[in-house]
Amino acid sequence: MTGGKDFSVAPVVLSLMASYLTATTLIGWPVEIYTRGTQLFASLVAGFVSTYVAAEVFIPIYFKINAISINKYLEERFNSKTLVVTTSALMTLSWVSCFSPALAFGVSTGVSTTNCILLTAGVVTIYTTFGGLKAVIWTDVIQLILMIIGLIAIIIKGTLDIGGVGEVLERNSLGGRIELFNFKFNPYMSNNVWTVAFGTSFVYIAAYCTDQLAVQRMCALPNMEKVRRALFYVMIGFFFIEFSVLYLGMVIFAYFYKCDPLKAGQIQRTDEIVTLYVSEIFDNTYPGLLGLFVTCIFCSSLSTLSSGLSALSVLIWEDWLKSLLPKVKPTTNVLITKFLSLLIGIIVLGAAFLAMNIGTIFEAIFILIGAPVGPLFGLFFLGVTFPNVNWKGAITGMGTGFLIAIWITVGAIFNKAPEMVLPTTTDGCNNTSLLANITHSTPFEQLKHSRISSYAPRGLNLVYHISPLFVPVVTFLTTIMVGNIVSFIFGGNEDKEVDEILLCDLVRKVRDYMKALKKNRKSKPSNCEIAKTTHL
Repeated sequence: MTGGKDFSVAPVVLSLMASYLTATTLIGWPVEIYTRGTQLFASLVAGFVSTYVAAEVFIPIYFKINAISINKYLEERFNSKTLVVTTSALMTLSWVSCFSPALAFGVSTGVSTTNCILLTAGVVTIYTTFGGLKAVIWTDVIQLILMIIGLIAIIIKGTLDIGGVGEVLERNSLGGRIELFNFKFNPYMSNNVWTVAFGTSFVYIAAYCTDQLAVQRMCALPNMEKVRRALFYVMIGFFFIEFSVLYLGMVIFAYFYKCDPLKAGQIQRTDEIVTLYVSEIFDNTYPGLLGLFVTCIFCSSLSTLSSGLSALSVLIWEDWLKSLLPKVKPTTNVLITKFLSLLIGIIVLGAAFLAMNIGTIFEAIFILIGAPVGPLFGLFFLGVTFPNVNWKGAITGMGTGFLIAIWITVGAIFNKAPEMVLPTTTDGCNNTSLLANITHSTPFEQLKHSRISSYAPRGLNLVYHISPLFVPVVTFLTTIMVGNIVSFIFGGNEDKEVDEILLCDLVRKVRDYMKALKKNRKSKPSNCEIAKTTHL
């Protein structure tokens, strides 16, 4: 299940990077730059924060208790099977979303979404079922290499065609896309430093610290020294890939800066702009590179899906079935997890067809994984940093955070926020067939000084229109607050001392200091005792 703990650093690093470089990343993030500007570069801070927190706070604890499943930590910390089962169910919900990259693959290739889902599901389920974690990690390595080659080829070709990096920056400036230091906090907008930095950091911290996928890979390494080294390389790789994907958005805007394909009627939704761009720059001149892009998207889909199936099969075995089948042989264990991978693949396949009707790729991602991330991270954070929180507070806090997330999500679906994007122009569209399809366009000269208008909702929209990036932050804080309050009401952990191995180093040091301080106060005689002694 952990590959025998004999993996070297390199394949684990590449596998972690591949598992989070999804088709949604390759297609969706450049679109955000195109429509909202360069403020999304603030997300680069997430790579540094998430890997540091993982290396210094969470993973050392998992290593000490030899946690193959992250729920082993919850069982030891809170001593509650109910909490473990509830958390596993919530994680299962989050992995239902692992077929959303197949939806992105369909958008990028023009192949019907149904066929994409069936093809991707079949390939991934087969090699994950029969190959196990080793197959997943090594296929992740191959897929990441193909993804990086494809991404670099697109960026280099696009930059050279436009006239170099300087021209890319100039066109983005003229189009009003350059904005890096918007510090006006607004939780309803996704174009300020605070929303982007906090939102993406919370998501990636949750991914590297409390996600079965990441923990399973890092626990495949033999010691913490190699884990820290792996996370350092992951941080560097994250920065390179994230920067490249965001820069690709700038290249695409520089290419279409005077003729927006959406307003010109070339595409039906902005999700299709990356595919349109790649098909236009490669056209018939470099047909092999267009195929490389399709391979890039397909590989990112395979990587995400295989990682999800592998992680979830281990989670179900460790948390649900292992205690029911204590005398099962190791070889039988392997067969059971393989069968679970197959079964999960079939179940999630059905869920993918339900996701087809949600809307855009980002809306599907928001609906399917937005809810579990904040509460799950909040639950584990309660465990490692608040010794007085008991299982009643933990499960109530997580449940409340999850319900808040569902409330926001459902409200956002039925009461959509206004579209907050930067204007585009069609002043440079020369194709006669395109001119007939053009909708309302902003004059090019007005783009440079354009900004997204500040948005201040009223009524229930104060809840429903919170930026998708900020929802995990809200649900995390809700989980922490409710978890502490409920634990206090039920007496905390007065009847049970939490094992120090289950707490992070900083909390242990503070607790030891407070104990020593309390002990010193008790050992010192009071003023009354001193006076009595003097009198005698």
